[in-house]
Amino acid sequence: MAGVTITVASVGDAHQAALLADAKRVEYERYSPVFWRPAENAVERHEPWLEKCLSDDGHTSYAARNEERLVGIVIAAHTVFPPPFGSDPEPSWLVDDFFVDSENDWQSFGTQLLEAVEQAARGSGASRMVVLSAHKDEPKRAMLADLGYQRGASWWVHPVQPVEGELPTLRDTDPVVGPAPPVYDPGGLTALALEMRDPADVPTFGCWASASNAILAIVPARSSDSALEEALRLGGYEPASDWLIKDI
Repeated sequence: MAGVTITVASVGDAHQAALLADAKRVEYERYSPVFWRPAENAVERHEPWLEKCLSDDGHTSYAARNEERLVGIVIAAHTVFPPPFGSDPEPSWLVDDFFVDSENDWQSFGTQLLEAVEQAARGSGASRMVVLSAHKDEPKRAMLADLGYQRGASWWVHPVQPVEGELPTLRDTDPVVGPAPPVYDPGGLTALALEMRDPADVPTFGCWASASNAILAIVPARSSDSALEEALRLGGYEPASDWLIKDI
């Protein structure tokens, strides 16, 4: 902690933040090699997005600095848009881009960065924080647990092989197919279940993803939906990312 200060982040932090993010992507690729596989030139792709967020009134960001060097950053969106929490009525902030220089830093200035965001969120009228983490990022998840966060959902993933054929009928699932975010390159299209209301759709969704020319099936599931999570586990899916929540 010696020499580290917490300040409001600025657009000028985007490049160093992109470098911190790139190091984290290398780590995360080991956890889920298809879902988290970095795209070529990921830093160059990510930096303009970070610049946009850091200059946008719809985000609040804080930086940890050791003299002139950026050693940590947190960027919070004032709304939650991805599933499964995008439709929830609670006014919530979403923390996705959240990086520190070393895993040992989560318990020190990583904690301070998130506490600064929580204070800002409460002041804006938000009642809940949602923070993303790789399922296997144990140091980050330990820090979040210490601050009172609990797993509210996970994104479960399963690689599939594209096949030709008709799309099978899903009972009660809202699916979409498209490319991964620009900083990732799983090797093809991804199929995302925006909402899966019937666990019986789990094996069918894999077939639907294959027939849609996707190479990865992704199913967000709330931790409270034990039937869906068990069906995903039995279907060969694994949790790649966790969505941790806290009432503030």
